[in-house]
Amino acid sequence: MMRHGKRIAALCMVPVMIAAGRPSIDGPLLCSLARAIECASDLSCGTPEFLRTPASFIYVDFDAMAVTLLAPEERRGEVTRIIGMEQRDDRVLLTGIQDDRSWSVMILDDGALSLTVAAEASGFVVFGQCLLADQTRP
Repeated sequence: MMRHGKRIAALCMVPVMIAAGRPSIDGPLLCSLARAIECASDLSCGTPEFLRTPASFIYVDFDAMAVTLLAPEERRGEVTRIIGMEQRDDRVLLTGIQDDRSWSVMILDDGALSLTVAAEASGFVVFGQCLLADQTRP
């Protein structure tokens, strides 16, 4: 079951095709993937492999229409296509497909991130936090 864990972070990285206008979040985001659970169809659950490393970070660039994996280092630079994006009130919703898995991400205006991934015999729920990239300097 946990063999899909390395790919989950890559499911967040992508050139984006916008479905409904520019998000209210103004500028690129740096997001940390902090907590997650992966469950198999037999209902066995655990922490995905990608979160057993020191840190998982993604970079979301709305202007470049891309989300890129920044860490862990061995996966740095991985990119995944986003096939949909929609702005709703205080949130941006992203969707995509990678390696026969579907995923969706919700980022609230306050930076809270929720990610879900559906695979053939397993699924993930991941929680994190995003900052505007220009807010990452002291």
